[in-house]
Amino acid sequence: MRISAVSAAAVLAAGTLALGTGSAWADAASPSTTPPEPGSVNSRVEPAHVTVGPRVVAGGEQVSISGTCAIPTDWHARFPTVIAITSPGFAAPARISSARPDAFTASAQTVKRPGTYPVTVTCSNGTARTYFIDAGAPRPAPVPRPEPARLSVSSAYVAPRTTIHVSGTVATRQGRPLGTVRAIASNGFTGGRAVIDRNDPTAFSAHATVVKTPGRYTVTLFGDHGRVLASTQFIVGKR
Repeated sequence: MRISAVSAAAVLAAGTLALGTGSAWADAASPSTTPPEPGSVNSRVEPAHVTVGPRVVAGGEQVSISGTCAIPTDWHARFPTVIAITSPGFAAPARISSARPDAFTASAQTVKRPGTYPVTVTCSNGTARTYFIDAGAPRPAPVPRPEPARLSVSSAYVAPRTTIHVSGTVATRQGRPLGTVRAIASNGFTGGRAVIDRNDPTAFSAHATVVKTPGRYTVTLFGDHGRVLASTQFIVGKR
């Protein structure tokens, strides 16, 4: 039996048509445009992070917390949510002022126990951690020492039966007086005491007539209940 040239051409054409419409050829000609599923190898996530400031605190101080959850970069992925911000170093639950997963902020009061404390931010898609150091309760400031009372005379050498002037200040602590001037006395004063001319809360002045007997004499400043506040000396006679 002989096959005509027309029949052979028809068979060849049919075979070519069948090959051209096969599924493998169709897949190669039409690539998929379906976006990748969340979590697939093509899905990327910016990592979560959290910061606490100040890093070192005194017991009972407040800290500020800020950061982000892990944020997907795929346009079709769902954003996470902030669930909690916790730490054993917080005296009470953290107060979240902004729950934006890409920029959350919060604050918390710290405990009064020294130590290093972790801080954990829990988001719907994971956690982030950092820490802060509680240095304990601050030491009380030292009580400043008082400034002592001061007493001076107008001249270290005084002629007999002349006037001597006395002045000075009472003891003070941070500018506040710690006593009151009650008397300024000396065996070198006629009558034994000076006349007080001015007696302010912190400063005073007085005068007295000295005795005629030459010698070295002590002047004493007395406060409440006969307490000696300060003293100095002068000499009656020539230098």
